[in-house]
Amino acid sequence: MLFRFLDNPHVEVDSRREMLASTKSVALLVYLACQQTWVTRDTLSALFSDDNTDSDALRQLRVILSRARKFGWVGALELEDNRLRFKVQTDLQLFRQAIGTADWQRATELYRSEFLSGFQIRASGFEAWLEVERETLRQAWLEAALLHSRTLAAQNDHLAASHLLQNILALDALSEDVLALYLEQQYLAGGRSEALKAFERFRDQLQNELALEPLESTLKLVQVIRQAAPLETTSIASVGRSSVPLTVLRPPQLIGRDTERTTLETASQTVMLVSGEPGSGKTRLLEEVLGRRRWLACFEGLENVPYQPLIVFLRSQLSTLPDLGVYSEDLARLIPEVLPNPSLRTDDPISAKARLLEALARCFEAEAKPIVIDDLQWADASSLEFLSFLALRGVVNIFGTYRSSEINPALGKTIAAWRSNGMLLEVKLEPLTMNEINSLLASLSGLEAGPQRFSSWLSKQSGGNPFFALETLKALFETEMLHEKDGTWTSQLDDLSLDYNELRVPSRVAAVIEQRVSRLSEPAKRALQAACVMRQGFTPKTLAGIVGLSEFAVLDALEEAQNSSLIAGDHFVHDLIRQGMYQNLPEARRKVLHGNVAQMLEHVGEPMVVAEHWLSAGDTSQAIPKLRQAADLYQQRGLHSEAIKVLHSAIELMPHDTLKLETQVRLATVLYEVDRFEDAQKLVNLILPNAQNPLLRLKLFNLQVDIFTREDRIPEALATLQEAVSLTSTLSPNELDQNARTIKGKLAFLEGNLEHALEIYETELEHLRHNSRSLEFADALSDVGTIYERLGDFEGSLRLYQESFDIAKALGARHIQVGTACGILMAHMNLGHSENGIQLGEEMLSLGWYRDSDTLRNNLVAAHNFLGQHDEVMRHSEIMARESPDPRFRAAAWSRMARIYPASERTKIENALEHALEILELVFDHAAVASVGLNVVSLGTETQRTRAFQHLERVNTQMVSQNLQERLGQAFASRTPT
Repeated sequence: MLFRFLDNPHVEVDSRREMLASTKSVALLVYLACQQTWVTRDTLSALFSDDNTDSDALRQLRVILSRARKFGWVGALELEDNRLRFKVQTDLQLFRQAIGTADWQRATELYRSEFLSGFQIRASGFEAWLEVERETLRQAWLEAALLHSRTLAAQNDHLAASHLLQNILALDALSEDVLALYLEQQYLAGGRSEALKAFERFRDQLQNELALEPLESTLKLVQVIRQAAPLETTSIASVGRSSVPLTVLRPPQLIGRDTERTTLETASQTVMLVSGEPGSGKTRLLEEVLGRRRWLACFEGLENVPYQPLIVFLRSQLSTLPDLGVYSEDLARLIPEVLPNPSLRTDDPISAKARLLEALARCFEAEAKPIVIDDLQWADASSLEFLSFLALRGVVNIFGTYRSSEINPALGKTIAAWRSNGMLLEVKLEPLTMNEINSLLASLSGLEAGPQRFSSWLSKQSGGNPFFALETLKALFETEMLHEKDGTWTSQLDDLSLDYNELRVPSRVAAVIEQRVSRLSEPAKRALQAACVMRQGFTPKTLAGIVGLSEFAVLDALEEAQNSSLIAGDHFVHDLIRQGMYQNLPEARRKVLHGNVAQMLEHVGEPMVVAEHWLSAGDTSQAIPKLRQAADLYQQRGLHSEAIKVLHSAIELMPHDTLKLETQVRLATVLYEVDRFEDAQKLVNLILPNAQNPLLRLKLFNLQVDIFTREDRIPEALATLQEAVSLTSTLSPNELDQNARTIKGKLAFLEGNLEHALEIYETELEHLRHNSRSLEFADALSDVGTIYERLGDFEGSLRLYQESFDIAKALGARHIQVGTACGILMAHMNLGHSENGIQLGEEMLSLGWYRDSDTLRNNLVAAHNFLGQHDEVMRHSEIMARESPDPRFRAAAWSRMARIYPASERTKIENALEHALEILELVFDHAAVASVGLNVVSLGTETQRTRAFQHLERVNTQMVSQNLQERLGQAFASRTPT
C-alpha cells in the first residue's frame, strides 16, 4: 500500500487505485501519514477546531476519527488514550529519502504535482499547515530539479535538461540563473528559435513586473545564440555548485577538549601520551598545545623499518642539526647525508648501538623543546627503545598519540615501563557528547548555538567522533545536501524532516571517504591511489612514474585533491583518509601499485622500505634480495638487533637452497657479534649437516672457534680447528680465501706455537698489503702486533699497533683506534715509558664508549699506577665502577679502590670489597676472578675472605698467567682451615 500525495491524492492498494476525497476524515489520516510518528489528540483537534472550545474540538475530533476508521485501508491506524499514529508508506516519505541520498533524478520523478493537488477542506489549522508544506516541497523540488538538470547537461543530454528547466521556469518564471541554463541547453539541443522566444518572453515579464533589465551575462549568452556561434557550457558547471566551507575544511576551534588541554599544559611528567579511537582528535589536541615544529609520525606498514620516524624527521632538518662532534659519524651510520664520506663499517655492535642512541639524543636535546611522535601504535621497536632512552635522560619532554584499540606488544611493554618509572601522564579522549557536537556545529557555521535536531542526528551518525563528523559534513556539502548561502547553512530537509533520518551517509569512515573521492576526476583518483600506497613524501615526479600520467597532469590532480582537503603538500590531511582509500583499493590494484612503488624506489629508497613494498605486492622473489641488502646495511651501521630481525624474515621466505644456508650463516655471524653465543652455536649446529660447500663449512668452523674462544672453551676450539685444517688440505691454493688461510694460524696461536702463528699471519698480511688503506689490513696489523707482544717483541708490537692506528684514524674507524690504542699503551708500559701512551689513551676515551674502551681505561689505570699517579687511578676506577657494562672491569675497579683507600678508612675498604664480591658472581673470566679474589683475600674481613676463596676455587689455573698461578698457590697454602 502506497499513499500518493505528490500527485492527484490517492492510495495504491495492490493494483487498485483509490482517490482521496477532500474530507476532514481523509485530511486527518493524510496529516498522520505525513508525520509518521505519534501525534497528540490536542494537536489534531487544533487542526480541525475552527475556534471551538477545547471540549467541542475534542468531540469534533472523535466524530472525524470515527468516520476515518471506516476506510478499508485504515488498518495501520494506532490509537491510544491521548495520541494517534498512522505509519504507512507514502511518496512524501520516498521523496524525503531521495533528497537525503542526493538522488535528484528520483526526487524529480516523485514530484508529479504539488503536494495534495486539488485537496481542500474548511479547517484553518489544516489549511495553514497544507500551505506551508506545499511551499516547502515546491522549493525542495525546484532545487532537486535544478541539480538533476545540471547532471543531465554534464551527460550531454541537452534536450532532457531543457525540458526539465522549462518545468522549473513554469513555477519560477523570473529566476534568471535558471533561464540562462535553459537558453544554453535549448540552444545546444538544436532549439535556437525556441531559446530566443523564451528570452523575449522573460525580458518582457521582467520589465513589466520588476522594471528590470536582464543581466549582462544573459545578454551576452543571447548574443552568442543569435549569431549561432559555438557555445562553451561553462556556466552549467558552476551554477548551483555547492562548495565545502573553509571552516569545515580547516576547523578554527578545538571543541570539547578544554580539560585535556589544561592537563597537558600544566603537566610535569616527562612523557605525555594521548590515546583514543581513530579520529578522536588526538593529533589536533597536541597541535593546539604544541604546534607542529618538532613533529614525528609513524606509518602503518613501516613497523619493521628501524628508526623510520626519526630518520624522516632528521632528514628534513639536516641544515639545522646541531654540531655533534665525535658523534657525527655515529649519526651518519643511520643518516649518511650527515657526513659526505662516513665509515659505515663497525666491528663493535654493542658500543655502536649505544653511541647511535647518544647521537640521536643530542640531536633532540640541542633544543629543550618537546617533541611529538604521532601514531605510536605503528612505531618500530628501535624507535620505542630510543624514546625510552631519551625519556630517562629527562632533558626533553615527549608527547605522543596512539590508537587505544591498536596497541601492539612492543608499545604496550614500553608504556608499562614508562608508567612503572613514574614518568608517564596518560590522557584518553572520549567521544564528543551531543552538546559538544552542537558546539562544534555552532563554531563551524558561525552561530551562537548549533541546530539541535541536526546536531542530534550528526552525533548519532558519527558516534561523537570529531573526524567522522567533519568528514560527514564534507560529504553532505559535496553531495549538495548542505549549502552555505550568505553565511547560513541550509538543507533541503530542514523543513521536510523531523529528525534528518532520511539523510543517508555511509556508516564507515572508509565508505564516506570513498564517496568523497568518487567525485574527483579520474587523474586525481589515480594519483591519490598511488599516494596512499606510498604513504607520504609523494611528489608529481614520483607519482607520474607510477600512474602512467605526465608530471603536469599529476600536478593538476594533486591540486584538485588538495582543494578537496584530502592532502596537504606531500602527505594526507589525516591518516584515516589514507587508510580509507587504501582499504577501498581492490587487492589486485593494490599489489600492482606496491610493485610500481617498489620499482620506483629501487635505487633511491631505503632497502627495507622497498622490501616492504615488494612483500605487499606479493613478490617474495624481489623482496628477498632487498631484505638481505637491508640486513647488510643495518649490520654495517651497527644496528645488529635490526639486522637479526630482517634476516629472520628473509630466511622464512626462502626455499631450502644455498642462498638460505648462506643467509643463515650471516645470521649466526651477527648473533655472535652481539655476544649471543648460545643462539649462534645452535644455528651453526643446524646449518653444518646441510653445508656441503667447503668454504661455507670453513666459515662455520671459524665462527665456532670464535664462539668457543670467547667462552673459554679452548679444547673445543682446538678440536674444531683441527677439523678445519683437515678440510683446507682438500682445497687448491686458488680456492683458499682469507677465512681459510688463517685457520692454521688460529690453531697455532691457541696451541701456544706463537712463532708458527706469526709466520702464517705475516703471510696473510702480505696478501692484504695491496689494499693497505683498508680496515681489513688495519685489523691484520693489530693481530700480528698482539703476537709480537706475546713473544716479548714490544718494539715490533708498538710499530704494528701504531701503523694500524694511523690507518684506522685516516678511515675514521674509531672502534679500531680505541682497540689499537690499548696495544700502544701496553707496549709503552712494557718498554718502560708509560707516560708516552697516556695522552693517546685519554684522547681515545674522549671519543665516547666502545667495546675496548674499558680495556683501554684499565690499561690507563695500570700506567698511572706505575707512575704513582693515584688520583688518576682513583678517578678512572670510580668511572669504571659506575659506568662499565662489563662486570669484570666493575669488579676490578672496586677491588682496586679498596687498595687505594688509606688503611684508616676501613669502612670504605670493606664496602668496596663487598661491591667487588657481589659483582664477581657475574664474572667468568678466570684471570679476572683470580685477580679480584686474591685482592679480597688480602684486604677483606674473614667473611669476605671465605666468599673470595669460593670464587677462587672455580679458577682454572691453566687459563691464567704464571704470576697469578704462583699467587693462587700461596693463597691456598696460607688459607686457615675451616
